[in-house]
Amino acid sequence: MVAQKNYDGFLTFTSNFVIQNDFGGVNDPSVFRRFDSSSNNLTLNPRITEAATRQEKYEFSYLHYFKLNGRRESLGDAQRRQFQASHQVAYKSQLYFFNDRFASRDTNIAAPDSAFYRTLVRDPRGIRFFLTERMIENQFSLSTTRQRRLSADKPDQTTQQNDWFEVGLTHQFSAVNQELGNRNFNNLILRGRWNFTPNDNVKVETQGRFNTLGYNVGDYRLAGELFFNWQKVGSLTVKAVNQLYEPTLLQNQFVLTRTTIWDNNLSKTLETNLSGTLAVPKLGFEATAAYHLLNNYVYFDSTYTPKQIAAPLSIVQLILNQNFKVGVFHLENVATLQNISENVLRLPKIYTKHSLFAEGLIFKRTMLARAGADARFNTAWAAPEFQPATGQFFVPNGGEIPTFLSLDVFLSFKVRSFRFFAKMENMLGEWGFPDAYFQTFRYPIPERVFRFGIGWRLLN
Repeated sequence: MVAQKNYDGFLTFTSNFVIQNDFGGVNDPSVFRRFDSSSNNLTLNPRITEAATRQEKYEFSYLHYFKLNGRRESLGDAQRRQFQASHQVAYKSQLYFFNDRFASRDTNIAAPDSAFYRTLVRDPRGIRFFLTERMIENQFSLSTTRQRRLSADKPDQTTQQNDWFEVGLTHQFSAVNQELGNRNFNNLILRGRWNFTPNDNVKVETQGRFNTLGYNVGDYRLAGELFFNWQKVGSLTVKAVNQLYEPTLLQNQFVLTRTTIWDNNLSKTLETNLSGTLAVPKLGFEATAAYHLLNNYVYFDSTYTPKQIAAPLSIVQLILNQNFKVGVFHLENVATLQNISENVLRLPKIYTKHSLFAEGLIFKRTMLARAGADARFNTAWAAPEFQPATGQFFVPNGGEIPTFLSLDVFLSFKVRSFRFFAKMENMLGEWGFPDAYFQTFRYPIPERVFRFGIGWRLLN
């Protein structure tokens, strides 16, 4: 970080690197009904044995701000309109590589490999997918904001943002490398944002973007949020999103083992999302009703091929939250009820999550500790399946997963900026429950998994 009187700069680097063996799921879809303590994913008759996926993602970025009329030095300055210019340059690189050497490498493709990959097989020796993308992105923005005094009943704060107006321009250059050649893409995007808070009880947030040139020309996204605060009663939040977007590069074109498997010209997808959330903090209650409508939705069918449905696809959701607290003990509950008009997108009709934990300060009130358990439940549903050669989920023929319950136990603590957590997942197997947990058809999650992690924010 670089900071001066009118200038701030932030340098960021992120990376993610994964190599994993792909087993293609289990042959017997009913195996989750007889999962025992001696079983695991590698001993349950996998559908493929030689496949592996490698994924890499790296990003370097530098973001800097220049305050055009200086920093705020007093309360009077805080209420004066401020102007700011910003620029971010980023270099992004990603790689996806999948490879499977078939058990039989002569002219006769082995039956297990042929049955798993079906129409994707083009070479008796194996199957390979390779794609890299390197992107340079520049974002320029101009913004203005003004603070306002808060009412006297908020002594802990003196000012609050009254408005924020921002316009910007983004340019993206992408170089995509596949086995049959390279392709370059450009995108030029106009961006805007306007937030307005007329008083303590009303807040309006809007934003939009429009692709003016390039591969995604004509794409747009408009989003708005309206917040009402009824002080002693609760609050209401209304959100709306409307967007039009191009299908992904893989949905339009797929090159596998030096062969073009498909070369489509799919229409753009039009998506509309509406939601309203009523919150009553004193009761620990929150309810959200949401409606999603998609036109020209793209999905992958049982042949692993992208398809676009002409019929509108709608999703209706009701999400209920109810939290309780007695002393240091907390019980947090979330229940989701949802219905989908078409079978090409699959979700359980009922999903719930329940967290029971104790939380408090220990060791002379220097450490915040939390210990408890998470339970998850979903009704029977037809789940999607995963094809590692494309890296995509698809809609299989069947795919039914029965009603299931899972339980995790966890411990976490925080000391200033240091955080630690430990979790043991899928504990029900310890108490005689024979079923494995599934979120994707044919892919059982291991019975018990131990996870831990640390986070430490270092400040100078």
